[in-house]
Amino acid sequence: MKVSDINQKNNMLQNVGQANSTHPPEKNQKPGEADAKTASGDRVEFSTRSREMQKIYEVLQTTPEVRSDKVSEIKKRIEDGQYRVDSETLAEKIIKESILDLIK
Repeated sequence: MKVSDINQKNNMLQNVGQANSTHPPEKNQKPGEADAKTASGDRVEFSTRSREMQKIYEVLQTTPEVRSDKVSEIKKRIEDGQYRVDSETLAEKIIKESILDLIK
């Protein structure tokens, strides 16, 4: 996945979060649940996709942007001279990404 794709998805999730913050749930109500009682007796129900997007947004909020443990491991391997990159695999991935970018 490209970094720009992650940024686009993160922006989309932020928009979902902003939309939810403009109509905050009542104190006894869980996020993502609709207010079943309204003045006119109408009901509002969020779609399954909306609830899934809310869960994704919550997970992204708690996920660190940098995985320090992974970065430390790779730094150590580089320092020890144990980190090797397969140039053919790397080239193949670069070409595939380029082709996918052209298709989009």
